[in-house]
Amino acid sequence: MITSASRVLAVVPVRSGSKGVPNKNIAEVGGKTLLELAIKKILEASFVDRLVVSTDSELYAELAVRAGASVPFLRPQTLSEDTVRLHHVLKHALTYHDEVGSKFDAVLSVQVTAPFLRLESLENMYSLGVSSKAESVATAAEISRQHPYLAFSMAEDGAQIEYLLDLGCNGQRYPRQIRPKLFFFSGCAFLRSRCLLDNLDEQSNCLGSNPVPLILGEVESLNIDSKTDLCLANALANQGFSVE
Repeated sequence: MITSASRVLAVVPVRSGSKGVPNKNIAEVGGKTLLELAIKKILEASFVDRLVVSTDSELYAELAVRAGASVPFLRPQTLSEDTVRLHHVLKHALTYHDEVGSKFDAVLSVQVTAPFLRLESLENMYSLGVSSKAESVATAAEISRQHPYLAFSMAEDGAQIEYLLDLGCNGQRYPRQIRPKLFFFSGCAFLRSRCLLDNLDEQSNCLGSNPVPLILGEVESLNIDSKTDLCLANALANQGFSVE
């Protein structure tokens, strides 16, 4: 459970070796690197007791220290593959601090690939966690495109499709305005009680049985996974959307 007395470790995971966008984690948006932008916001968060960057790259480590973060270790290669799940990286950071005598009650993780994530939203995550006595809080957003009602699988020859969701005889997929509002965890940031990382539950993504969503807008939820996303982020920054 997250409480006002919880000691919070903030972890910024930035492995090297991104394939879609080489060196994605230090790409620039609005004239600053994604790594620098994330570190700056977390350093200003009132509830964070310590900020570390978990990376396998000496270059990223140097840049992180320059931006004001601590890098007390380099992440082992076994935790730096693109198939490694985030909660294993967080547990590694938590265990390291346990071993050096610095125990934390909760872990905040922030993806640098969400450049429009605001400091205010980080503060709101913590406040929501405390007020709801939650085990976890996660950023979420409304599904505004690619609604699940439209998802289908397709035969190899493309001759037949099968909708993922059977809406029954009276179900309607169109028009857009009649579809129910649905949401997804955007992955921009997570706040977890340490009990979820002490006892890893792969099925729940270590969010427990009842994660509390913090709903963010479309721009703030933008996560850079491709060159197109990076171009869009810079276009939005040039149009006045703040990355600070």
